Amino acid sequence: IHNLYGTLTVSNSTVSGNTAGAGGGISNSYGTLTVSNSTVSGNTASGGSGGGIHNLYGTLTVSNSTVSGNTAGAGGGIFNDISGTLTVVGSILADSCANNHATWHDDGYNAAPSNNGCLNGGTGDVTDPSVSKDLGPLANNGGSTQTMMPTTGNKAIGAIPTGTSITVNGSKVTLCPTTDQRGDISPSAAPCDIGAVQTGDTVPPTIAGSPPVPKPCPTCNVPITLNPTSTSALDQQFGTIPSQPLVGAQETPGGGVLGVDSRGDVYTGFGAAYMGGISQLNPNLPPGGSNTVNLDAPVVALLVSGGIQTSSIRGHTGHSTGSLGETGYYLVAGDGGVFAFGNAPFYGSMAGHPLASPIVGMAGTPGGTGYYLVAADGGVFAFGSSLFYGSASGQGLLGFQNIVPTSNGGGYYLLNANGQAYKFGDAT
Repeated sequence: IHNLYGTLTVSNSTVSGNTAGAGGGISNSYGTLTVSNSTVSGNTASGGSGGGIHNLYGTLTVSNSTVSGNTAGAGGGIFNDISGTLTVVGSILADSCANNHATWHDDGYNAAPSNNGCLNGGTGDVTDPSVSKDLGPLANNGGSTQTMMPTTGNKAIGAIPTGTSITVNGSKVTLCPTTDQRGDISPSAAPCDIGAVQTGDTVPPTIAGSPPVPKPCPTCNVPITLNPTSTSALDQQFGTIPSQPLVGAQETPGGGVLGVDSRGDVYTGFGAAYMGGISQLNPNLPPGGSNTVNLDAPVVALLVSGGIQTSSIRGHTGHSTGSLGETGYYLVAGDGGVFAFGNAPFYGSMAGHPLASPIVGMAGTPGGTGYYLVAADGGVFAFGSSLFYGSASGQGLLGFQNIVPTSNGGGYYLLNANGQAYKFGDAT
């Protein structure tokens, strides 16, 4: 980003992975730049100064933000150059800073790992190695952008007294903001954290998790083996389903077929391994008994662990292109509840969190270390290593049925009932 003679505000954003001669992430020349509730990380100034931000003859204010992991010959994090005016407040400044014939205001409650040139005696400033040592990497910590989460032991946690506010350039800045970069509500009755992310959130992040479900016992139910010799095309795929239609099905890497009905009963064919169904979560059911577990919402899809895509369209197959063996599978319900069977790792769910539209599909990352849930309105929820690239939620669209990640995990498609595909990330 290059702001020349302009006025620019960067808020609730992440600036990462950029390279420039000066100001690898953001260059502010003769302009006014405000960075708030944001993360500047992983940027490089190849020409020498201001890996994260370079301010030349401009006015720069950085508040409630995190600057870390940027590189430059001088001022790896921030370089305040000739006649520039810089104000920093309530921010993690883990990289080095430099000031060249310019004005630097430390308005307090900033954190740095050492005397790295970023602090200037502000009230409540923190200097401790934990500021960088105990700062998590840029990652999916909830919300629509990647952030850097302070971990246990980081002295930036709880360093700002509740209700602290100061005046910066004539404007009041609240150092315990109502929401952090991710949009999470900050606690109102406890000290808050320095930086872009509050660790003491009172509501779960947009991308939320919940405790893993118990692994089902192998003797609580008897699977119904499908008949691969039936004559109809549908029966050859799935066999005869005794009472409920399939709502999701998938081919396994070993060539078998798994299907699931809305009650969460799982059916197998062509040698696919059975590892349990929802009915097995109730240990009081007799072997072969019907599913009487009270689900908050019906099951809508099945995903083989390591599989890339699955289908929630009744009577149709989804095909896995994952590289993992048949180690387990997931069932997902309309309320976002995720149930893991076999050795499928649990990464979280949306169960218990309000949804604007029901969940309709589920897909895994190429490496099998995360998964996505998609809602009928195009809302996307990412778990594990999967990354959020955007959604169609809030656009007034309905009828979405599935999400299909790209082969390298750098994007995905959202598919609706009209056969339309909406592209995100590197999807082309």
